[in-house]
Amino acid sequence: PDAVLARPVAPLGRLYFFHGDREKAATLIDVALLKAQAIGSGSLTSDALNTKSLLVRLERPQEALALIRHALTLALEGEHWTEAIRGYLNGSAALQEAGRFDEAARLLRDGLALTERLGSRARSSQLAGSLAYSQWQLGQWSDAVAVAGQFDPGTTARGLLEGTLVQLAIAARRGHIAEGGALPADFRPAVRSSD
Repeated sequence: PDAVLARPVAPLGRLYFFHGDREKAATLIDVALLKAQAIGSGSLTSDALNTKSLLVRLERPQEALALIRHALTLALEGEHWTEAIRGYLNGSAALQEAGRFDEAARLLRDGLALTERLGSRARSSQLAGSLAYSQWQLGQWSDAVAVAGQFDPGTTARGLLEGTLVQLAIAARRGHIAEGGALPADFRPAVRSSD
């Protein structure tokens, strides 16, 4: 029964979290952690720890980072790639919120190496969008524009949006946006059309 119950509980807890019911999410994540550890599942434990980090991130950011780091370690050791990628994304977001952009960039580069090795274009774009944001915050504008300009159609909206916003912010800071908001002729949006 533990193995059958454990599998859907963490995703259900995450669903309640994103729908704003933190109390129900916390209860489900605690159940998921108990069940995952009872059956010795690194994948399910990592998944639940990732979501628990979201629940505590605002009030206890250091605890959230510790949870994410352990979730990521479990995922990488067990070769649970989906959970590892979630760890890279959630970890980098927590570090960015704490203003630790250099650490976030390092974490994102590690995540990008994994997604590229796995051939996951959608997740690569998501990580690259976050990397472009960290690089922008660090003043590494040319690197940020280069990373953001690598997107192609068919990748995730989040990465594309972040990449495009970073490019626009840098163009504005460099004085490349004309009066009235017109973009420069050489502006390369993150999404390029083939027509």
